[in-house]
Amino acid sequence: VLESFGVALPASDLRAMVLAAKWQIQSRFTSFRRAVVGPRRPPTEEATRRLEALWTAVTGFSMVRPAYAFMLVGMHLDESLRAGDIPGTLRALGYRAVVEASLGDERLGSWEETLCEAEQRARKSASPYDHAWVSGARGASLWLRARWGESLNECERATAIFRGQCRGAAWEAATGERYILSDLALLGRLQDLSQRLPKVLRDAEDRDDLYAAEGCRVGHVSVLWLAQDRPSEARQMAREAARSFPLQEGHMGCYHHLLSEAQIALYEGDVDAAHECVEAKWGSLHP
Repeated sequence: VLESFGVALPASDLRAMVLAAKWQIQSRFTSFRRAVVGPRRPPTEEATRRLEALWTAVTGFSMVRPAYAFMLVGMHLDESLRAGDIPGTLRALGYRAVVEASLGDERLGSWEETLCEAEQRARKSASPYDHAWVSGARGASLWLRARWGESLNECERATAIFRGQCRGAAWEAATGERYILSDLALLGRLQDLSQRLPKVLRDAEDRDDLYAAEGCRVGHVSVLWLAQDRPSEARQMAREAARSFPLQEGHMGCYHHLLSEAQIALYEGDVDAAHECVEAKWGSLHP
């Protein structure tokens, strides 16, 4: 699809990161600083289709090849700004803020600065989706900075809007739930986690949403079953996640699965098994 719009993917993750840095710097010193209050006329149909294709690629690559997603979101931001597309601009700014928060290096930009820019632009929008997206981006960024209580509040707000006021936002709501469940686990709020997780998992299974279900089975949530002295259930959940959502190199699922397996081994007192698990699978996180 991207090729039909003249978008060529780089040959490697390293090349993708170089291009991402180029878009990052360019937007910081040029179009990102210009006030865009809206288009004087709507974007052309061709521009709209191209932006939609770019955004679909960003969300698709985000779980599999993050470097490609970061490169494409830079392109998406630049073209959204040029087209005066407020929803597209907010999406790209929110995504970029999360990446900046994950890097922890402000030489290419501050995640808080990027979010402030997104929030200022969101005030010009009456769309619940736009406001939920920016709130969710703040929640994800706060999670990455280990500010889990604040992250929980933002993600709960965003997820409620996605579910109650937006159509076609199942992926966004599921992503918000993944952060909420992780926040609860990391905050040690296991009682709240034990009440919320089964409901979210049941809903995901009823809808055959593999992405949402995986977030309920592996990762930080494994601590719930371990705290209940049920390591076998934690292991079974990890197996079900791997079976229903095949693991691929560089896939975020690899990290979540590894985290669960290592936690289970440590809980059982098998330090060697935990170390071997990390050694064996660490390379798969960096294709």
